[in-house]
Amino acid sequence: MLNFKKIDNNMTLINYEGSESMVTVPDMIDDCPVTAIGAKAFLSCKTVTELTLPPSVSHIGDWAFAHMKQLTRLTLAARSYTLGKDIFLDCPCLQEIVLTQDTSGNDALPRLLASTITLLKAPSLFRPEHAGSQEHHAAWMASYDEALLTFLAAPDDEGFQPVFYGWFNDEDAEATQRPAYIASRRKDKVVLAFLRLSQPLHLESHAHEVLSAFLRDEMFCRGADSLVWQIYLKEYVQDIRYAHMLLDCGCITPGLLPELLPELTEQNAEAAALFLKQSQEWSTEKDFFDDFAL
Repeated sequence: MLNFKKIDNNMTLINYEGSESMVTVPDMIDDCPVTAIGAKAFLSCKTVTELTLPPSVSHIGDWAFAHMKQLTRLTLAARSYTLGKDIFLDCPCLQEIVLTQDTSGNDALPRLLASTITLLKAPSLFRPEHAGSQEHHAAWMASYDEALLTFLAAPDDEGFQPVFYGWFNDEDAEATQRPAYIASRRKDKVVLAFLRLSQPLHLESHAHEVLSAFLRDEMFCRGADSLVWQIYLKEYVQDIRYAHMLLDCGCITPGLLPELLPELTEQNAEAAALFLKQSQEWSTEKDFFDDFAL
């Protein structure tokens, strides 16, 4: 059940009570437009995975969607909003923010926009009116890439603060929480690099090289045990675009192939064949230049 309050001939959604997984907020109630999502309207809602807001909404209050642990997809209009504090606080599963009336021409925009909340932790980039506008999208992407490169360059433990639960945990808080925090940040960096390189619209050459070098360095340090390879196998191995991307970034080398191919062959024969073909081309190039050796 969606509960509303009438304010100056407009409706504000006060709260949601229910157990549905998909919720759509109507644009009109009793002939009055729904213009606001009130503070804490969906706070700690545990069941909603997909939420759709009408274009009539222009204000989203404090903590409106905070602690929605299962929210994966939010749909709203590509318009300007007045936003309260921490509206997306602790929404770890948010994968897509879909904009209606989106004219950007960027198929990856829902994932990029969601990543500003979940991975980059850059709420200032939540500007649907710019992200979803053909006129302003390139500038928005430039701001996104600036934030991304800053995030990649930051120390992996930046922002870490241990949480103390009680006397028996206090001694271990720093020792156990810091490594977990660093591992999580490192994973977020790899996922963001994959996301941006796989959708290179408006990606400048400098940013492309920085992202590629980040993935290469990770691969060269640990090979098949690297986060790059493990995340690829878990999340992207079925999409051949990512295999091409790894080759284009220089992450796959002749020396690494024997280590990588056994796992890959079991999961995606097409990608394995692509890497083997590239290996044969490398071998042919080497033999060609060997003919000129003195």
